[in-house]
Amino acid sequence: MKIKFLPLAAALFAVAPIVTSCLDNDEVVVDYGSETSITSFKLNTLHIDRIGKDKNGKDSAYVDTINCANYPFTINQQTRTIENKDSLPMGVHLDKVLTSITADTEIIAYEKNGQDTTWTSTDSINFTVTADHSLKFRVYTYDFKKGLPYTVKINRHTQDPDSISWTKFDDAPFGTEVVKQKAIFARNTLFVFGEDAQGKPAYFYNKIENGQPTGWKTTNISTYTKWDAQSATLWDSNDRIFLKATTTNNQSGLIWFNSYDPNQSKDPYAKEVELLIGAGNIKQTTGELAEVLFIKKNGAYGYVKETEYHTDPTSELSIPISQPLFVATNTLPYNSSLTQTIVLAYNDRGSEADTCALVFHRLSTDKQWSQYDANQSSGCPNLKDIVMIPYGKKLYAFGGESQKRNSKIKPFETFYVSSDHGRTWQKASEKEYLPTYFAERYDASQPGSFSCCVDNSEGNHFIWIVWKDGKITRGRINHLGFRPKW
Repeated sequence: MKIKFLPLAAALFAVAPIVTSCLDNDEVVVDYGSETSITSFKLNTLHIDRIGKDKNGKDSAYVDTINCANYPFTINQQTRTIENKDSLPMGVHLDKVLTSITADTEIIAYEKNGQDTTWTSTDSINFTVTADHSLKFRVYTYDFKKGLPYTVKINRHTQDPDSISWTKFDDAPFGTEVVKQKAIFARNTLFVFGEDAQGKPAYFYNKIENGQPTGWKTTNISTYTKWDAQSATLWDSNDRIFLKATTTNNQSGLIWFNSYDPNQSKDPYAKEVELLIGAGNIKQTTGELAEVLFIKKNGAYGYVKETEYHTDPTSELSIPISQPLFVATNTLPYNSSLTQTIVLAYNDRGSEADTCALVFHRLSTDKQWSQYDANQSSGCPNLKDIVMIPYGKKLYAFGGESQKRNSKIKPFETFYVSSDHGRTWQKASEKEYLPTYFAERYDASQPGSFSCCVDNSEGNHFIWIVWKDGKITRGRINHLGFRPKW
């Protein structure tokens, strides 16, 4: 490697201390050492591309500035590499980068046009000259010895972390249409319960490997003449799926199974169950949380814990008998020993004043259900075929057209998001969009022509949408899929 001698030599003279002696015959020897390490590396203010709105409300591109000093760089002194673990935002310009560097000496150089060039804090360095946005830096001793080079790499996101990426899987449909659907994700498998065109029970499952469906499979479910597919509920602790069904011998009630074959099922709470609400938590006298299955039985609300049924105190509250109900249980941010279970349902009570979906809630310490105001201005719109999912510490709801009187929301127009456990809802940001083809695949004439569930396991965080023909769409907010670099 060639080196520009004059600039570096000038830098050497500029930083070298002036040594004097009080006595003419004294000889002072200065040892500058041979350390050539970079001890810190930071970025300063950089430019970034942004999208805003012009006065007409249309998207407009502009260039902003961003302070990058809070993005830490890790220095590996053994491998002589410097890299930021947390990537810079997408759109940050890397062609004019200002840096702050400290080292064993003040003589620092970086590679430019194949040569070492003296570094200063005012240099605007172009990191785009290499494909991986890396450059060589080195430190010189005061006696002009070259240190070993450091490879400095700047990582920048290639995806917007807050946007959702959607992927289609259309190559292996059901082979029939399935409506009144309910999708459940468990055991790395996508389960779908529904009805065929004749109203008979339909059941499919699809094992997921590395985020990829492997194809739909089914089993003979002639044991059942009818079932409420949209009542299907996963009881996590036991890895069992529950739903209401009627067998060929006219036995009706709640069944469950923990294999891939619903025929291998049991019915411990069968005949008396009127409504399967969903899974949640109660707080025991010991202070520990216990997972339970909330149901309505013999006209009273209650829950099943293990094999015992417990009845709630009498309540005037009425959770709709009609399915589907969508349930989410989250730990409270201010108290990790408490959970809150949320139930959302379409409001089919028929009043023109009912402009919002029904949202019920219950703390793990509560003895009964409560309901949020169904007509508050910040409520979730009463969308036809509404679906709710817990995702990224929030609740997301979407579905068909709105039933509001004064405004109309088109099918799959947007997500509605709640950050306070279902109390208030607002439109999602434009980054969390729903593809236009969702509305095209949606069949408003067929209730439950699609279903949705989430794989919230660490490293996955996939949203799975199943359409009536068995085609699949997978979505994920980009930052939930980012992997740590080391």
